[in-house]
Amino acid sequence: MQAIGLIKHATRDATLTVHASVQESGNTNSAIPQRKTIFTPKGSALNINIAGLHYNPRYWDDPYEFKPDRFLEDYNKDAFVAFALGARACLGRR
Repeated sequence: MQAIGLIKHATRDATLTVHASVQESGNTNSAIPQRKTIFTPKGSALNINIAGLHYNPRYWDDPYEFKPDRFLEDYNKDAFVAFALGARACLGRR
């Protein structure tokens, strides 16, 4: 069984900055990369897309290749959440 997402709840008001692509007016073949700020009120439910995170080339070289050695080097610890996050994460994560 594989978890594909994690649901978290905001414990305080926060703002999130996300990367978004905005399509150019009248041009369906190109998009302009932009950063977008989203206000997240306390109590909001947030879904972390685990598969999207684990296959994101922004964090991983060759994300579709099986390379267990990548975890022997420095890597972004926030970009790998196979055992979940927080106080109720998998007991086997350590």
